[in-house]
Amino acid sequence: MDKNLNPIDWQLVSFLLLAIYMATLAVEDIRHRRVSNRQLFWMVCLGVALNALGPHGSGEGLLTNHPGALGGRTALMGGLVGLVLLLPFYLVRAFGAGDIKLMAVLGTFVGPVEILGVTLSVLLVGGLFAILRLLWIHKTRLALVNIAGLLSSLTTGNEPAMDPSTQSVERMPFVPAIAVGSLAYGFWRWSGGAPLIHF
Repeated sequence: MDKNLNPIDWQLVSFLLLAIYMATLAVEDIRHRRVSNRQLFWMVCLGVALNALGPHGSGEGLLTNHPGALGGRTALMGGLVGLVLLLPFYLVRAFGAGDIKLMAVLGTFVGPVEILGVTLSVLLVGGLFAILRLLWIHKTRLALVNIAGLLSSLTTGNEPAMDPSTQSVERMPFVPAIAVGSLAYGFWRWSGGAPLIHF
């Protein structure tokens, strides 16, 4: 990448590439209920390369009014933070492996600090999508019964009394929520909005 590239142009190109990739993966998840590891690998390479080879400017990253590449090492650290943030959700099977890998990919684009806000935005959008989907497929009551059963089992220590084969609410593809949540947060920050999480 040209080191003489204006940081604003670098930000625009980087955000556009990220948006294209996210839209592609969202469509793939809706159609096939999976995310290609090959696509994720190339996205990681792109995120690290953009931050390693891009103009440093103020060095505040992609999602800011003062853009600048963070450097390859910081991009990799962002990927690690993105992976770790959703790992507990994967361990309890709330998210698939592709979902947490994609959050790691996003971390390579935005860095270890901004991925915190991106993750919060993704979870909020995902929750909204889940509610709308339950209303659409008329399984809101079943979902509430399942949640009540799980909460009851946590307080009593007993196994949840539910049969997944008859009481399951279908898992929704989550990549569209990741795409909308991350891009919405990106536009929010790009337009001068304060980070959702800051130190």
